[in-house]
Amino acid sequence: MKKLLYTLLSAGAFLSLTGCEDFLDEQPRGKAIAEKIEHFEGLFNSGNLSSFSLDVDNYYFWKNDEFLLDETSIRDLERGISKFSTSVLNAFRYTDEVYRADQQSYEFTNCYEQIYTYNVIANGVMDAVEDDIKTKKMLKAEARMSRAYMHFLLAQWFAMPYDDIKSASDLSVPIVTIADTQISNPKRATTKELYEFIENEMLDSYMDLEDRTEHRMRVYKPSGYMMLGKLYFMMNKYDKALDFLREAFDMFSRDPNVSFDDFRKIQSKYNQEEIPVYAMYGIRKAKNRNTETIFCKRSSMMLDFYFEMSNQVFPYLKPEIYDMFGENDLRRNFIMTVNTYDEPMPYGYPIYLASAAGINFGLELPELYLMLAECEARAGNPERSKEVLKGLRTYRMKEGFEDVPEDVQTREQLIRFCFDEWTREYCGTGLRFFHIRRIWNDPLFQNLKPFIHQDHLGTYILEEKHLKLPFAETILTFNPSWRD
Repeated sequence: MKKLLYTLLSAGAFLSLTGCEDFLDEQPRGKAIAEKIEHFEGLFNSGNLSSFSLDVDNYYFWKNDEFLLDETSIRDLERGISKFSTSVLNAFRYTDEVYRADQQSYEFTNCYEQIYTYNVIANGVMDAVEDDIKTKKMLKAEARMSRAYMHFLLAQWFAMPYDDIKSASDLSVPIVTIADTQISNPKRATTKELYEFIENEMLDSYMDLEDRTEHRMRVYKPSGYMMLGKLYFMMNKYDKALDFLREAFDMFSRDPNVSFDDFRKIQSKYNQEEIPVYAMYGIRKAKNRNTETIFCKRSSMMLDFYFEMSNQVFPYLKPEIYDMFGENDLRRNFIMTVNTYDEPMPYGYPIYLASAAGINFGLELPELYLMLAECEARAGNPERSKEVLKGLRTYRMKEGFEDVPEDVQTREQLIRFCFDEWTREYCGTGLRFFHIRRIWNDPLFQNLKPFIHQDHLGTYILEEKHLKLPFAETILTFNPSWRD
């Protein structure tokens, strides 16, 4: 087992096949065998492909600069209120070492477990017994797109942000394209190699995707266009992203199955004011995000289970983040400022936005609008950018306040406004951290530095080396050559 790729030892890599267990009998070690198109089709519908089992110590979440921990929470973590206390504090304080020696990195394991299943499909479907070449090509294209997207997520967690020069030498994670649990001595790809693999896989596959869109666990042609747009967007290649995002926007605009949650309607019975705590849980329970979800990779992590129920540690919003929401922004009404006893809380708490239905690492309609708006702004198309933003803000702002504010005049101001909309739309999810990575070296955003956390011991500054997650010791034990 020396140097064995840790995640592929996990039984979870095989659990993805249970939906088609009728065709699995005796099989070669490390292999999964499917024979018919319906078998490969069934593998796509495995429940483990739509979700992540991320834990409360999720590293990227606690590095996010929109959060603060009050003194009580810090003290509770310091005295070890749970097994996660040390790693939460380490991440919050931007330390080099984060995980306990026995901790798994669920971002790592979940991605490679799903890659295993996609590899089974991509490498086997063309050998299915039927002669339906068109269907086989569509399923292979979908598996390759999905496999590429999982590598893309790994890049956001375990690789430095893409850079045309530095990425040629920065090491990231292995590129895995075979469904075999006996891989030994896996080689880490450079960040450049990883992104080139993702790009090539997507470009080779997206035109063979099926046209329909109604299944949120699956990748079809419109989501394939968006996936490519998102790839280039996170690589800061906004000109390349623009055409793919425009095409995806047009396709989804014609799709009656994809639409926004209307915050005006949701909040109408509460007079469009802050939602009372007693009602927040009911709204969240009834919330149906399926119409906004384009590709589901949802995490059911943490806030309910650990923080709200235990009443011990709260990731509050910094006051300056809360102040980014104007009084006419309906998203602010989902941020709790009083507790269940109607007593003022020390800071705002994003109870609804963060955990209404988990955090989706896949694709969502709001991010399509936000990416397209920013790309249009960067391309010098301010009116189109503002039009796209209004399309989102119509469902997020009080009536009459949908337009981009008049004081947003220049190209630079509009790009900055788009970035701020990312924070307002996904506040409390931790996803702001991915965009901090993206704009780290962007000249337009250098005034946002330093990104800091503070507690009673001092001030902690986010350094460039902390823009990626470290490998957990449970991974390095099997792969000692990965130690940087």
